[in-house]
Amino acid sequence: MNKKIILSFTFIFAVIYQLIVIFPIIYNEEDILNNGSEFKFRIRNSRLPVLCGKNYISLDLKTKIKSYEKFYMIDNIFVCVKQNSDGFAHVSSISKDKPIELKDYVDVKYVRSDYKSHIVSFMLPFNRFYFKEVYADEIKNIYKKSIKDSSKKVYALVSIKNGKGLVKDVFIDDVSIMDMIEK
Repeated sequence: MNKKIILSFTFIFAVIYQLIVIFPIIYNEEDILNNGSEFKFRIRNSRLPVLCGKNYISLDLKTKIKSYEKFYMIDNIFVCVKQNSDGFAHVSSISKDKPIELKDYVDVKYVRSDYKSHIVSFMLPFNRFYFKEVYADEIKNIYKKSIKDSSKKVYALVSIKNGKGLVKDVFIDDVSIMDMIEK
């Protein structure tokens, strides 16, 4: 009888934990994907090895901007994103203050500043593309080949809302990497 009561309470606790902690995280990510602004971020071509996990590829989305404001690694930094004439995202401004009127901004954690040239470098927080493990080998091979080929146009489609961003898909010459593996 005692074991049944303990198991029942454990089960109820697990259900409540999922509803209170995990469900809001999933809901917020779905909201970003469905209602966020979409931007195309260029992925730099590189001859360096591509970092890959079991079910993700790392995207090289480092960027920089000229700014006369001083930034430190411990600062909360907000990066405003706009679309350029090519249809790709670019950083329009960077600030320590949260943008009030703009909704297309990203909260950035790591910043490196060069005070002589006034160049601020940072890594965007959405630097991984996740996929099902079943497709891992194919996606990694396609991505590694395309990132080393400078003639390829490789970019990530990212959805941004309220300072958060999520990678929706990776494209190579305007074709989704997921569509490439299904062919």
